[in-house]
Amino acid sequence: MASNSSEVTNTRASDHPQIYRDIYAPRPEPERLYISFYTRGPQRRIKFHTGLTLAPPNPEPTLFQTWLYHIVNDKPNVWEYEVKETKNCTRKLVAVLLLRKFARGTVSGRDFAEALSELPIPESDNHWRCCHWTWQALQLLIDRGVLPMTYLSPREIWENGFRFAENSDSQDPFIPTCDIYGNQIESELRRRTDIE
Repeated sequence: MASNSSEVTNTRASDHPQIYRDIYAPRPEPERLYISFYTRGPQRRIKFHTGLTLAPPNPEPTLFQTWLYHIVNDKPNVWEYEVKETKNCTRKLVAVLLLRKFARGTVSGRDFAEALSELPIPESDNHWRCCHWTWQALQLLIDRGVLPMTYLSPREIWENGFRFAENSDSQDPFIPTCDIYGNQIESELRRRTDIE
């Protein structure tokens, strides 16, 4: 028994390269899926533009690493789905709501882009807005098991984030971040300090 114990004690991780790499290799950080709230300007009737963003952890503000999924209308009531890689933080970003963290490599920006492209967009609806698309996007991701089920509806989650954004401090060096209930949580998104 003593001999066996000694053998185990003297075994080094470096004697087993694969195990050594698995134990000591840097762990990839999970990517974050957010609802993002962007200012629309003081004269706009609807205060925030909203969409979904997939971002890396603790991103450098000026790098293009974040995927933005949203709808845009260059003409009144004519909406188009848009996907683009954008800077990790723009000056218009007011606040975010964290939906989920994904292990790095388990999701891709292109996978989300393809799935969300399936959402229907009305051809002509005076009352349809980016918030309606965001609610539909959340429901699609819940239905497909990408987001966990919750007693809150997609609209209620969005409304919690909207109220949080309304009360956010624009002078904070980090973008204010909340959970699905509207409770503030630690932010990883630093504001930009350069001129856009």
